[in-house]
Amino acid sequence: MPQTRAEERAIRMRNYALTMGFRTACFISLIWVRGWWMLVLGLCAIFLPYIAVVLANAARARRPDSVEKPEPVAEERAALPARPGEVVVIDPAREPGRAYGGRAR
Repeated sequence: MPQTRAEERAIRMRNYALTMGFRTACFISLIWVRGWWMLVLGLCAIFLPYIAVVLANAARARRPDSVEKPEPVAEERAALPARPGEVVVIDPAREPGRAYGGRAR
């Protein structure tokens, strides 16, 4: 069953919060660690906001369950006027194929 927008948003917000929580832990642990671990945690603290935002904004593409195809629209097209200024009037009461024209005033 596909997720609703609210469920998908809640999951992305939770993932963002977890990533930012890990970033906060990296900052706090910089107080106690030394050596190359300090570099690793510092890099995590710097680059995790970018990764968190990219992951939070990565919404899944929605695919509809079924595609509805619209019904074709029946159009009646009148023949173009033979002479400039002639008006073609389509009267649905007349039989198909017969149009009458008159001069534009």
